[in-house]
Amino acid sequence: MIAMRSLQCPADLTGSRQRCNYAYMAVRILLGLLALLWAPYAAVADQNDPRLDALFSTLQKTKDTAEAMQATQALRGIWAESPVPGAADELLQALLQQNAGNLRDAVDGYDQVIAAAPDFAEAYAQRAAVYYSAGLLLPAIADCEQALALEGRHFDVFAGLGQLYLALGDLSGAERAFAQALAINPHLSDVRQGLEKLKSARARREL
Repeated sequence: MIAMRSLQCPADLTGSRQRCNYAYMAVRILLGLLALLWAPYAAVADQNDPRLDALFSTLQKTKDTAEAMQATQALRGIWAESPVPGAADELLQALLQQNAGNLRDAVDGYDQVIAAAPDFAEAYAQRAAVYYSAGLLLPAIADCEQALALEGRHFDVFAGLGQLYLALGDLSGAERAFAQALAINPHLSDVRQGLEKLKSARARREL
């Protein structure tokens, strides 16, 4: 049973108190949902899909924003494809519950997906987002770590992990996670801005 509460952020880098920014997680949820709606009858695939390598190569080589976005969205779509027949429907239902704010039902849905497809990285990534929204930071981190064990190039999970470390006040951990996300996908502008702020704050502290 998830104990629902509002997640309280630590003081930000300037010392003032701010509400947590859930924009990243909300966008991530919607992108996963759109990917599933776009291709509900997609071939069985997951983080081991052979199409991934070429897309990751594009992210490293391209200087074109539109091409980078296309590759980013394609990667997210492949990650959302089910490795087990039938699991796509369960993932879609869990995403719908998550997007509606029904966090307990969403977790139950992801639990079912993971039981059917325990090597499906995206299921752990999405369940981590639910735990984050519920303020359950340690379970969210555990799911991020499991997702990365299955798909070590999941830049969205690294970005989410950075948000989790920020919420815990671990600025060094957040900086490392954001840097890892950008090493894989250097076109994540929001993550780059967050990393630059962290580096600037560290430099001021070291003066």
